[in-house]
Amino acid sequence: LEGVGGKDRVTALGFHPNNIARILALGLLSIAGLVYAVRKSAFKSSLWVWLMAGLIGITIVQTGSRGGLLALGAGLAVFMLRKGAVAAKFRTVAFVTLGLIFFLTIVFQSEMSLSRFASTFEDGNLARREQIYPTAWKMIKEKPVFGWGTKPGEYELGARLAHPEEEKKNAHNLILYVLISQGLLGFVPLAIALGFTLKAAWDTRGSVRGVLPLSLLTTVLVANMSGIWINNKMHWIVIAYALSSLFVGKGPKRVRLKGVDMILGKRPINAALG
Repeated sequence: LEGVGGKDRVTALGFHPNNIARILALGLLSIAGLVYAVRKSAFKSSLWVWLMAGLIGITIVQTGSRGGLLALGAGLAVFMLRKGAVAAKFRTVAFVTLGLIFFLTIVFQSEMSLSRFASTFEDGNLARREQIYPTAWKMIKEKPVFGWGTKPGEYELGARLAHPEEEKKNAHNLILYVLISQGLLGFVPLAIALGFTLKAAWDTRGSVRGVLPLSLLTTVLVANMSGIWINNKMHWIVIAYALSSLFVGKGPKRVRLKGVDMILGKRPINAALG
C-alpha cells in the first residue's frame, strides 16, 4: 500500500496495514507480557522474548501505522503498573524504557514512518481524519439520541465528505462510530460494558495474569480511537480475556448439598448417603 511520499507500507494476507499493526502489537505484548507483565515469568530466559519483540516491532514500524504504534506504546506503558517484588518491577521498567527507545529509533530510521509522523505534526495530516471527525460530530449533534443507523450513517458521512472514490465512510473512531450509528441509546450500554471490562482488568492486576489483560485491553481501546476494530475478532478475544481474569486463580468452591460433600466442577468426594 502506498504511503506518504510514495513510500510503500508493509502489509500481508490482504489486510490493511493498520490492521496488521494492531494484530502484531497484541502479539508482541502477549509474548513480552508472559515475562514482564504476569505475576510470575513463564520462561526462565527472556533473551528470545527480546529477539521476537524486536522482529515484530520492526515489522510494525514498516506498516507505517501511527495508530498502531501509539496503541503499542500505550500497552507497553501499562506494564509498569505490574505488582510484585522491586527487582521484577525494575526489570519491567527497564524493558519498557528500552522498548520505547528502540521503537523511536526504528521510526527515525524509517523514511516512510518518519514522513507520516512529520506530516501529522507539520501539516496536520491525519489521513483525512481531520475532516472526518468534525463532520461526524455535526451528524451526531443532529441526531444525538437514536443516531442515523449503521449503514445509513456511513453513507451519509461519505456523502458529506464527498470523496470521489468513497461512497460511504465510517467515523474511524469507536466513540463517534457508535454515536452516529446508534446514538446515546447505543453508546451508554457500550460505555458501561467497556467500563466494567476495564475495571475487571484493573482489579485483577495482582492475579497470575498480572497486568497483561489491562495492557491488551488498553491497546485495543487506543487502537479503536483511530479506527473501527469492534468487528474484528481480536477485539472480542481481548475483551473475553480481560473479563475471564475475574475467575482466574480462585480455585473450586466447596459446597454441601443434601449430605454430599462436593466440589463444583468435580466428582463428589464423599458419596456416602445416610
